[in-house]
Amino acid sequence: RYDRQAGSKQHVLTASGLTGWDFKKPEDSSYENLFKLALDLKVPYRDMVQLFRRMVFNVIYANTDDHLKNHSFIYQEENDFWELAPAYDITYPLNVNLNYSKVSRALSINGKRSEILLEDLMSVAETHAIRNAKGIIEEVQSAGSDWEEITNDLKIPVDVTEAILGEFSEMI
Repeated sequence: RYDRQAGSKQHVLTASGLTGWDFKKPEDSSYENLFKLALDLKVPYRDMVQLFRRMVFNVIYANTDDHLKNHSFIYQEENDFWELAPAYDITYPLNVNLNYSKVSRALSINGKRSEILLEDLMSVAETHAIRNAKGIIEEVQSAGSDWEEITNDLKIPVDVTEAILGEFSEMI
């Protein structure tokens, strides 16, 4: 468990818990707000990059349930600073009747909840001084290159594998 270190409890709060933002309200639910919170908490730059990487992952691999309770921060009491908690609740919401590129995302990106484009990701990267944003996007995208091989090894039915693969977005 990431909320325990050397037997002691770590102070962990979700973005929703830290701010009082209602994760069901669209006006509160945006990656821009999440990045602003990270800046307000003065998280290390590496965590800003990791947050960008997670946003990109969620777009490319159709995780639309990336709401404010699925992003947390850990307070490091010993060093008196906040950092991004490890990622959790990253799941593909399989429904073969949906086109996930058009499904409304829990967190908006560049003011949009669906049909996110490379320009939208790059806008967030530019606003938050994320270096090598295109390289990060390429790296995240290439992580799925062996999808069919992995799912075949796991004996996942081909129709399920293909349905999910069809929802992956190609950004670059």
